[in-house]
Amino acid sequence: MARETIRIVLVDDDASLAELLRVNFELDERFELVGHACDGDEGVRLVAELRPDAVLMDLHMPVLGGVAATRKIVAADPDACVIAFTASRDPGEHEAVRRAGAAAVLAKPFDPLTFLDAVDGHARACTARADAA
Repeated sequence: MARETIRIVLVDDDASLAELLRVNFELDERFELVGHACDGDEGVRLVAELRPDAVLMDLHMPVLGGVAATRKIVAADPDACVIAFTASRDPGEHEAVRRAGAAAVLAKPFDPLTFLDAVDGHARACTARADAA
């Protein structure tokens, strides 16, 4: 993934945050937001259908939480790049999503530009690892 656009699926039940991220992704030529799911179960289905370069996964959602959804996504595709993001400061939750297969855990609230830079860096690192395997 030299400099091509990073295709993103966002999985988050917070409509206002999803809208903020959508606008920021649209304004940043590094990204293309290809899908948005409001719960982990819908996110798992959307990721399987769209095969994005990276998945932004909230941890706390209805129906299926981010840890379980990450586990399902990575079980289906071990090269999937899941980047968790959460307002939780609980190291146990961060470790649980990493064990489930997340490439990184980013904290809410965040500065949009710093967040987008982090997503870009983690997504490109995932691709480099998958290409090297």
